[in-house]
Amino acid sequence: MGLSRRAYAALRGVHESAVRKAIASGRITLEADGTIDAAKADAMWDASTDLLLSPTFSSWVQKQLPPSYWEWCRKPNSGFARTSLDWIYWVGLHWHG
Repeated sequence: MGLSRRAYAALRGVHESAVRKAIASGRITLEADGTIDAAKADAMWDASTDLLLSPTFSSWVQKQLPPSYWEWCRKPNSGFARTSLDWIYWVGLHWHG
């Protein structure tokens, strides 16, 4: 027997509505008895989550970059990443936390 939606949400650290949406969209599946196998659901959730679109990850990137970086990016012909998405992509390739 697995976990309820509420218990899995608490384990995952998300709101119960996020779990309901994940079930409705097919990101995770329920067991035959209607409960959630946490290990299986975690693997399915992680496999279908784009880290670069995560608000938590975007916030983390914003905190890592000094304000002077954003000023430098606005200069013409700086020749480097000019948007936060460029940096989010780059950091996403190198972030292991």
